[in-house]
Amino acid sequence: MKDKSFEENMFSRIKYTEEQKVIIRALEIAIKELEYARELFETADNPNLIDYAIYREAAANAKYAYLLNQAKSKNIRINSYIIQGNDRVV
Repeated sequence: MKDKSFEENMFSRIKYTEEQKVIIRALEIAIKELEYARELFETADNPNLIDYAIYREAAANAKYAYLLNQAKSKNIRINSYIIQGNDRVV
């Protein structure tokens, strides 16, 4: 049996408006950007690359916080196993 994608799984359980779906998708992207920035920092071996990774993580954190506030203001509820605080829990 083939597993459903994130979107199919999320959007089949709860009916979201298109605006809410856009915010949820943006949150997923922001989480991936955070993960990438953290991986980049862990593997960086050049001081300039380390600075860049720090900048990327700060930017991704700011984006994520903004989107969480947008989600709260639009009364979007997502299961905690998908998004929880600043950490992703899967």
